[in-house]
Amino acid sequence: MSQTYDSLKVAVTVALAQAPSPYNTLPPDFETLFPQSVQYAENRIYREITPLCQRAQNASVSTVASSRQVGLAAQTPSQVIVIEGIALIGPAGSTPAAGTRYVYDLASLDWIDTTWPNEASTVSPSDAEYIGRYAALIDNETLVIAPTPDAAYAVEVTGLYPPTPLGPTNQSSYLLSTYPELVEAACMVWMSGWLLRNYGAQADDPRMAVSHETQYSSLRDSALAQEQRMRGQGTGWSANLPTPLAQPQRT
Repeated sequence: MSQTYDSLKVAVTVALAQAPSPYNTLPPDFETLFPQSVQYAENRIYREITPLCQRAQNASVSTVASSRQVGLAAQTPSQVIVIEGIALIGPAGSTPAAGTRYVYDLASLDWIDTTWPNEASTVSPSDAEYIGRYAALIDNETLVIAPTPDAAYAVEVTGLYPPTPLGPTNQSSYLLSTYPELVEAACMVWMSGWLLRNYGAQADDPRMAVSHETQYSSLRDSALAQEQRMRGQGTGWSANLPTPLAQPQRT
């Protein structure tokens, strides 16, 4: 069953025995630390299993004629975290729905400098077919493309974007709908340390910290397997779970 931010708060309150029913009078320390535990849980899960809900396509920025650099910080609604694909939309001024996508291969900056050393020389994406089309990041906010575009083209970035964080004004998310027990376990890992023992749980009562971390790790592994199946990834990929081996194994 999916949870909301408020129901997650109640569940963690009960698990940590922070207040009696109806759980509406909480210790100040808990009120301060709970939002941080949710932030910890979300950030950790997004980094470790990269759920499919993070993937999006964004064409809110454009190239500048005769410049090989594209600023990604201006993307709306948010800046990409991990780039999976780059395409320019032609002809100039076209939208993705009305134009043609010209896909650029992700490459190193050295490769771009070598294959297209003269930035002032411009080519349209359609005419660059025989040359090759390449893109690379200079930093986390600046993309470099080659050949240098001759006009303003919409840049369609496919990649992982930061979802809206959970909070009192954003009660639901993909994680709470799909993996509520994983989010709760991650919150418990953080809260059992900082709230109860100031992270002395590892030394004073190691079983407490290890128990929550073990539960989280088990849930994370199963969530990761599901996300990989959703993406069609993995060795010997199948839409189903791997078939268990016979015990004892047959030869």
